[in-house]
Amino acid sequence: MVTLIDSTQTTATATSFTWNQSIDGRTVTCNAVNNSNPAYTDCMELRIDGYYFPNDVGCLSQWSTRISSQWDPLGFCHRVTGLSTTNVSIYYECDANQRRIVWIAKTWSFVEDMGYSRHLRCYF
Repeated sequence: MVTLIDSTQTTATATSFTWNQSIDGRTVTCNAVNNSNPAYTDCMELRIDGYYFPNDVGCLSQWSTRISSQWDPLGFCHRVTGLSTTNVSIYYECDANQRRIVWIAKTWSFVEDMGYSRHLRCYF
């Protein structure tokens, strides 16, 4: 069984997602985090200042190891965990065309995209 930490709990290791944290000047929030598996940390409903990361991979509505070319999930996981992450899983969804936030090399920007990256799993 997966243990989720809700927004009322803040217990996590330094190399894990928390429900609310600051990364490169932006507020990163998760509706829930899963830090119960020693192999990875999960952020469910990942948003940065209210925006989702984009999805240029496809309307999968499932976990995927395919990497979006519009943002750097491996580098972002490295920022979260402090570890050299070599693998991620992302839960991609489709939606109406909306503004999405982009993170590449510690720099934030925006793009319009019809899909979004809903959940992010960073492997240790």
